[in-house]
Amino acid sequence: MSLWWSGGLFLSALVLFTLWADYRIKKAYKALARKRPNLTKAEFQSQMQPEVSADLSAFLWDQILFYVKPILTPHPDDNLFLDLKIDEDDVFEDWVDEWAENAGYYENSFAHYPNDVPPTIKNFGIWLESAPVC
Repeated sequence: MSLWWSGGLFLSALVLFTLWADYRIKKAYKALARKRPNLTKAEFQSQMQPEVSADLSAFLWDQILFYVKPILTPHPDDNLFLDLKIDEDDVFEDWVDEWAENAGYYENSFAHYPNDVPPTIKNFGIWLESAPVC
């Protein structure tokens, strides 16, 4: 098999895998949308309070909406990884870094996320709120 055929086959497989993964994620989002209400931003922020500030709730809303729109809107009880299919690196690295920078914290101010606490949006927000100010 020539190098061109091998490259074309690899590229085709990559495209098919990407399309399949996108289909599976959208299917999961539609199933979740049938199980619970799609909240407005104001409703979401109201349900996050008082444990999570309005600023952090708005930050999480924007971060999550990037992944789930137009099928879903965030809900505080959504599991970031199981329900929303968001990559852990995005959450624990990118989001934490961005929130820390915006809030004036150092990223290393955050303790490790507790293993015994489900990673729901609300729990993640409570954890982010607990960071010490440096």
